[in-house]
Amino acid sequence: EESAAMNYLADEFSSVLYLDQFWRVLSAGLFIGMLFTGWIFTEFFCTTCPDNMEDTLLYKHYGYNNACVVLDFAPSIYFMPTIWACVMMAWIAHVMLQFMRARACWKQGLLSSCMYYFCCVTSWTE
Repeated sequence: EESAAMNYLADEFSSVLYLDQFWRVLSAGLFIGMLFTGWIFTEFFCTTCPDNMEDTLLYKHYGYNNACVVLDFAPSIYFMPTIWACVMMAWIAHVMLQFMRARACWKQGLLSSCMYYFCCVTSWTE
């Protein structure tokens, strides 16, 4: 009876190892949603924004605006750090699960040691 419960838990744990792509997609979706929400706040509710988005410090210094320009003005600057924390939690879950999957495959002999160490390095630098 205890052995069956342990096997069930082991099966559940191994199925979690394959959810890393879910976390990748979730973090990308949250990131895009964060930028879109920041754009809405900046476009429609910002009272301190320049009328021309080519009048920002980013544009003056570098010659172009990046995606972060929608996060730099109030009210976006007040809400977006919270959403960013959710994006990072999902991304860290993806990286950890990817590492765990690579380790499980290495332990089972499905990955060579060289490929395992490559996965270890690239999962953290992704």
